[in-house]
Amino acid sequence: MTKSTQYLNGILGLLNRAKAYNLAIGDYVEHFILQDSYFRVKLSNGWIDIPSEWAKDQEIMPISISEQDIDQMPSNAEIAK
Repeated sequence: MTKSTQYLNGILGLLNRAKAYNLAIGDYVEHFILQDSYFRVKLSNGWIDIPSEWAKDQEIMPISISEQDIDQMPSNAEIAK
């Protein structure tokens, strides 16, 4: 994994939207590029993988990402309880 700042605003926006569906999602710490077109985002209480295309789209045209997609995003999170 390579540490990144690419699409930071998009990642932060997606996390804020996802927190509306899952309050257990922690605060952003940093993110890394994965080889399969995802960002692995380190949270204050775990990790979540976000498609890099979503992070890009969130910066350019947030409405292109449906609330149903956002609702499903936390399902791939590893959150400490």
